[in-house]
Amino acid sequence: MKMKTIPLILLATALPLCSYAKLNVVATTAEYGAIAREIGGDHVTITTLGKPTEDPHFVDAKPSFIMKLNRADVLVEGGAELEMGWLPPLLEGGRNPKLDTGKPGRVQCAAGVRLLEVPATLDRSRGDEHAAGNPHFMTDPVNGQIAAKEVCDSFCQIDSQSADYYRAISRGSPGRLTRSWSNGRSAWLHSTASAS
Repeated sequence: MKMKTIPLILLATALPLCSYAKLNVVATTAEYGAIAREIGGDHVTITTLGKPTEDPHFVDAKPSFIMKLNRADVLVEGGAELEMGWLPPLLEGGRNPKLDTGKPGRVQCAAGVRLLEVPATLDRSRGDEHAAGNPHFMTDPVNGQIAAKEVCDSFCQIDSQSADYYRAISRGSPGRLTRSWSNGRSAWLHSTASAS
């Protein structure tokens, strides 16, 4: 009789822990990490691969990133070839099927953005061209809102128990994201005007 109750007790104590597991999110840059943190709140843990001071095209890819990607539930990236020079080999090494293209765990924030500067023809003699268009779209706060929706949709698919939480945060985020961007831009403009 005791042997049957022990597994039941263990199961009963483990179930609540399973339902509150945080999503392990890896973001390629600080801006995508900030959006994921805003949408996920205390339901996610965020790891950012690129430093804010690094060019997102040339992040110093470290072997430790492979392990982080291997353990991730979600990857939030810019897409549109922004991370093309360093992310693919890390994903290959990470061998995480959750992060395969087209899976809910692979968020390409550019997916819903109308990119500018899409070349009519590709000609590498003109320098570095992005076939999909300019991947530096986060300077527009409207694109930040689009990226936040992409992140929210992914989180809702992967963690359906917390979907209402993510959607509620996402509905309130556009104003916060825009205010944050505007405040940062104002501070930057003020500092450049003072330096002149």
